[in-house]
Amino acid sequence: DLARFADTHGFQADRYRPVWPWRDWVIGAFNRHRPFDRFVQWQLAGDLLPEATQEQRLATTFNRLHLQNEEGGIVEEEYRVAYNVDRVNTFGTAFLGMTFECARCHDHKFDPISQRDYYAMAGIFRSTQTLYGTTDDRGNRQPSGFLGLGMGADREDLLPGRAPAPRPLAAAAAARRAARRPNANAQGGMDPERALPPLPATNAPRAMGVREGIPHDSPFLVRGEVSQKSGRVPRGLVPVLDGGKPMELPAGSSGRLQLAEWLVRPENPLSARVAANRVWMHLMGRGIVASPDDFGFNGERPTHPELLDYLAVRLRQNRWSIKGLVREIVLSRSYALSSAMDPRAHELDPDNTLHWRFEPRRLDAEALRDAMLAVSGMLEANPPKGSPVSGMGDGPVRRPPAGEAMDGLLRRRSVYLPVVRGFVPEALDLFDFAEPSLLVAERDTTNVPSQALYLLNNPQVIAWSRAFARRLLADAGLDPRKRVARAYRLALGRAPTSREMARALEFVRDERLDATEAAARTGKGLQRPGDRLRAGEAAWTAFAQALLASADVLRAARAAVPAA
Repeated sequence: DLARFADTHGFQADRYRPVWPWRDWVIGAFNRHRPFDRFVQWQLAGDLLPEATQEQRLATTFNRLHLQNEEGGIVEEEYRVAYNVDRVNTFGTAFLGMTFECARCHDHKFDPISQRDYYAMAGIFRSTQTLYGTTDDRGNRQPSGFLGLGMGADREDLLPGRAPAPRPLAAAAAARRAARRPNANAQGGMDPERALPPLPATNAPRAMGVREGIPHDSPFLVRGEVSQKSGRVPRGLVPVLDGGKPMELPAGSSGRLQLAEWLVRPENPLSARVAANRVWMHLMGRGIVASPDDFGFNGERPTHPELLDYLAVRLRQNRWSIKGLVREIVLSRSYALSSAMDPRAHELDPDNTLHWRFEPRRLDAEALRDAMLAVSGMLEANPPKGSPVSGMGDGPVRRPPAGEAMDGLLRRRSVYLPVVRGFVPEALDLFDFAEPSLLVAERDTTNVPSQALYLLNNPQVIAWSRAFARRLLADAGLDPRKRVARAYRLALGRAPTSREMARALEFVRDERLDATEAAARTGKGLQRPGDRLRAGEAAWTAFAQALLASADVLRAARAAVPAA
């Protein structure tokens, strides 16, 4: 959500972009217990590390996940500035919990960030050049099919992050333009993003990423307007963050590597606090700082500042281990509390800011879909290879992938579903999936009729319910009571109450009766053994679907429920 990940560029010419290797790298980095400080540094400046590895270069895809306009007739300078603005804003919000974007057009009204400070930061990212990972030298005109890259970012035969293979004429034109370039250090010099000579052509698989261009200070834009430049601002860190010790930039350096190194130094407490707050938010439902994207003056004050500092220190002490921080939180008493209501505690703290109970909340869209797949027994745990969007041709992606392109993904975890900016999968979009064109620090949670209608009518949900029913019917020795008990164990992780058991048995009995009466009305009845089996399967399918659509499956809660 923070990286605004999507398989396409956005805008009207919503073309495919080869960024799924970065997605797989992120998942693999957490699975392999990659320290969070390296995880962050590599994404910001992995290409600038000494003898950068394939994995480190692949991580830089993070810098290119924003929208990109490939329509004809656009003013390229405007969009170069817009892309750089996005990098600065994303860096500030994702890693520091600061709203830098307010200072693009004027001095920040609330936080100590001037407009000059903003363009000093913008200069650090100004020379970051895009590598498209395609076979065309301009943007994404001919997507290269490189299925099989998967999570093999450490393999020596893969070259993610290399420049696109140039066409002969394009390479010659690039060389001529390079020969005419003025001195990069001149005050009115060229824009640094204007093919450095292209890197050598390669037939190896590619991914989108970045490389360093010629370091170049950013112009000061009056009111943020590209047409109103007023000199240039020396590159540097926002003064309020440098502790009175300006960041030193070696000659010929943009400062991107130094910024990535500063981000996780002990003298910068913000990055660890922001990261710890996000982990707490995802586990507990609400951050210690309830505005995870704004730790500034306008943000919420922390409900437990000492706890936030403790978690941030523990994250650093434990070598930036996210898994270690998760373990420490989930083993705490606060996390283990039930969701049961306490009238006295509710009177004193109705918003549960003191965490006197585990607050029920709706599952995220991906978790809900994965839960239904897992309960049905249809979930395929192995990750897929590539993205089906890569096979949809060179034109704009006007619709989500379908047919054979999606067959291999329908049973995969939701994180592997293709995200086309204009066509987010329905299973995710209806349940408050993050808008892929924006940086989203915290998702909204809605409760609308379209969600219930999806759970009642969607063909996929019905298919999962039928598979769930067949799973319950597979053991012919189970009587109806045992089947209901097994269904509750699988779907909710608990036994049904006596009232739930009675209602479930009545529901299945009524559904079977309805099927029998419907067959009788046709004059055929349930004449063959298979007819009775299908009537039973239909009844249990209806029960399974009702259970999957229940509030207890949709939300994460821990109520003390007595066994039947």
